[in-house]
Amino acid sequence: MPKGGEDESDPTNCYAPYQVHMMTTAISPTTLRTWMDGAKRVCVVDVRDDDYNQGGHIRGAVNFPSANFTKSFEDLVETSASAEAVVFHCQFSQVRGPQCARYYESKIKALDSFKGQEVCVLSGGFNSWYDEFACTKYIER
Repeated sequence: MPKGGEDESDPTNCYAPYQVHMMTTAISPTTLRTWMDGAKRVCVVDVRDDDYNQGGHIRGAVNFPSANFTKSFEDLVETSASAEAVVFHCQFSQVRGPQCARYYESKIKALDSFKGQEVCVLSGGFNSWYDEFACTKYIER
């Protein structure tokens, strides 16, 4: 149940009902790397906010901060239009990444052009990615 006046459609609202009812697929860093290497057209969405510059970024990822996610949603729809899979993450993919993924998934289901697009969360977030690929071409600093 939302706290006093909070917007239920806001992905940063941890009390929103859609967050309880929808499950998003988690994928491993290794799976994402395979997709990035050409197995799938993938759009990686980093939803970190002020912590965006901590440790670098996944190569090719786009930043749509969770604090402004609903306001920039249409830009993300345009950015991810040709992707077969959209993979969300934050630092640990425990709160912001999954919330934004569920919000995105709930909204694109109404769009005919997005049928079949896979929406996922990077298991362990950027922290996990960094642990596996710190000194590789998959990290941008």
